[in-house]
Amino acid sequence: MSEENLNFKILKLLLTHNNDAIVTIDHEGIVQYQSPSCKQLLGYEDDELVGTQGTDYYHPDDMPMFGLKLEECLSNPEKPIFYPGRVKHKDGYFMWCEGTMTNFLENKDAQCIIGNFRDISEKKTFIEELDLRISQLKKISWIQSHLIRSPLTNILGIVSLLGDEHNVDENTKKEIIDMLKVSANQLDEVIRKTVNLANEIDI
Repeated sequence: MSEENLNFKILKLLLTHNNDAIVTIDHEGIVQYQSPSCKQLLGYEDDELVGTQGTDYYHPDDMPMFGLKLEECLSNPEKPIFYPGRVKHKDGYFMWCEGTMTNFLENKDAQCIIGNFRDISEKKTFIEELDLRISQLKKISWIQSHLIRSPLTNILGIVSLLGDEHNVDENTKKEIIDMLKVSANQLDEVIRKTVNLANEIDI
């Protein structure tokens, strides 16, 4: 077996068993090649993407960002440009992917842009859940530092008034006790909300 044939077989194995999907597009954005892993990742049969417009598979909301990344890619030949985005699966839904695009249009041996990308759906879900938990923890922290402080300050002030028995008659004591009950109920409600929030994030 010649060295050229051996190298080709090795390259084919690498492309077939690589988890990253690989596509090449020409200067007009038309897909020239798709690696076998495109079927595993996106469901498209071999060469099903070839001859189609590459941008047709990106989520419309991601196109402005993708356009900026493409401009950066075109302005920086042979430099990998990282990009995240949603790519359309053959079944019609969009999945989160990330990867790089590299401009080899001026390279006479390639004359294309090479894109490789991988599925990050689980990673994206984990990050979103983590962001939600952080947001809830910040909310709990705000409640503890602000909402709890107000009724607690009131209670401490009321207790101080009760301590001055010589200047407090019975009617005033009754009013103070009523105020104390209101502040205690407020504090109890804040604590209940805090506990409920904590339970939502499995603290």
